Amino acid sequence: MNSSQVMHARSGAFSTRLSSRPRTCRQSRGRTFTARPVAFKDAPQGAPRKSSDSYGFKDGEPEFTVPGLAAESAWNQKSMTQKYPPLAENIVADVVVIGAGIAGLTCAYQLAKGGKDVVVLESRVRGGGQTGRTTAHIMAWLDDYFYECEKMHGFEKTKLVGESMQEAINYIENVSKEEGIDCKFQRVDGYLVPHVPGESQMPTTSASSLDLELDVAKRIGLTDVEMVDLGGGPEVGKYKQALRFPGCGEFHPLMYLEGLAEAVVKHGGKIYEGTKYVHTEDKEDIKVETDRGFSVKCNYVVHATDSPINKNLAVHARQMAYRSYAVGLKMPKDKMKRAMYWDTAEPYHYVRLDEMDDDNYLLIVGGEDHQTGTEPSYNPYEKLVDYTKAHWPDVQEALLMWNGQVLEPGDLLHLHGKDPLNLDKETYIITGDSGQGMTGGTIGGIVVADLLLGRNNPWSDVYSPSRIPPAQELTELAEEGLTTAAAYAELVLPKFETGKNMDPESGAVVQHGTQKVAVYCDASGNKHAYAAACPHLGCIVHWNPIEKTFDCPCHGSHFDCKGRAINGPAKDDLTPVEF
Repeated sequence: MNSSQVMHARSGAFSTRLSSRPRTCRQSRGRTFTARPVAFKDAPQGAPRKSSDSYGFKDGEPEFTVPGLAAESAWNQKSMTQKYPPLAENIVADVVVIGAGIAGLTCAYQLAKGGKDVVVLESRVRGGGQTGRTTAHIMAWLDDYFYECEKMHGFEKTKLVGESMQEAINYIENVSKEEGIDCKFQRVDGYLVPHVPGESQMPTTSASSLDLELDVAKRIGLTDVEMVDLGGGPEVGKYKQALRFPGCGEFHPLMYLEGLAEAVVKHGGKIYEGTKYVHTEDKEDIKVETDRGFSVKCNYVVHATDSPINKNLAVHARQMAYRSYAVGLKMPKDKMKRAMYWDTAEPYHYVRLDEMDDDNYLLIVGGEDHQTGTEPSYNPYEKLVDYTKAHWPDVQEALLMWNGQVLEPGDLLHLHGKDPLNLDKETYIITGDSGQGMTGGTIGGIVVADLLLGRNNPWSDVYSPSRIPPAQELTELAEEGLTTAAAYAELVLPKFETGKNMDPESGAVVQHGTQKVAVYCDASGNKHAYAAACPHLGCIVHWNPIEKTFDCPCHGSHFDCKGRAINGPAKDDLTPVEF
């Protein structure tokens, strides 16, 4: 069943209880399955299993589960199951890519086509991370604004940023055609529109931003960007003045990833799912160790895991993690102009459409971002629905609610290239999506693959993780780092919560003797307790009541209510404790 069919089947399910609908923590939000003892001898290592083989797993005997998948999303992430086998022997490769999201698989695809022997290691399933939680805008517009980029980085670098974003759209379109990937890719106009007073959480300009952005867009070569009058009707969100960015792209990200993974294997690459990266031993040879007890000897390692799975503060201190929210609503096709819409609010709203059935679109609206590990004083989903109804009054019921995480670099630009604290080693990173993961992940995959293939890439210096931070970046990071500082302070400051009186399916971080403990109370009233210090760099995690997770406010790690690490940079689970 495709995503459109799922939406249609669930029409109206959540229209009357957005604020009170509980999200339960299950053993697995996807299917459970067990590896065959034959260790997949019927298929080459790293090759996909046939669908008739049920991907080599049987129901009813869970060994490998898929925690952390979105229970609701436009792309039905929760239905993803393991298609490629876990690593079952020690092997040798040219390059190991850690992470099978859009960044990792783009990089692996480029490397495989370039003749490299590439291995992809994925702890869960392809698309099981933030790629499966995206709203999938492939944007020609830099959502931190080209004019702000020029002020911080100058004209030449801003021009290269604009070119890279255009080429990312072209790349996804071309790969889809070349590899025969049916991912519903199509070109659409994108409109930057001024926000309505009262719709921005933070003070920011509106209409004047459009003039500034138009000026820079024209000068950096985006000559087809233009100011237009949308007319102000309900089909365009009641917006009149807008900056039009033609030729943006939209697609189904998991369908694209499915085809991209198959293309990696077709060109000689290998993919191993259910295989968690543990560490890299870098002596005479580079050896990537996994939780399966097997390793890969290689020449190069690429971390493509949203946030790199390492403790390198030269990377982690340059970006802040934010939760971003999305809702999917039913919208009659004759009541809305198909396009992308982004407003100038801070944080901004981002809007697109997806096919639902013959008569209706799924209207996907995102925004209401806040720093990971902080709890908003409002319901983000309610605010998104209210925003949508105010601008598109013909919208019908809300069907879906989900969220994801974005990483915001202090100087606005992605971090793609050699690990800045390990320049003498062959370790590379792809991170800092700045809320534009489909565009940025594609750019990062291309940049890092070119570096490994010895090709000149015009964008490599712009996105280099070793670039010197501008003064404005240091100011931004100092302001946003207050959340990180507060989280570290919690290590020594006592908490007054004891965890004695907890509602079912709730969580809290409490004081237990001298220790901070993360406690989850399940539906039966049983309590599950874990050391609250994030195993990455020791910050105290916070309970997220919306997603039912424990989130690290310092660097964005997520742990489900069973304490399992479901988003890096932490690779280890929370440690169970007696409570």
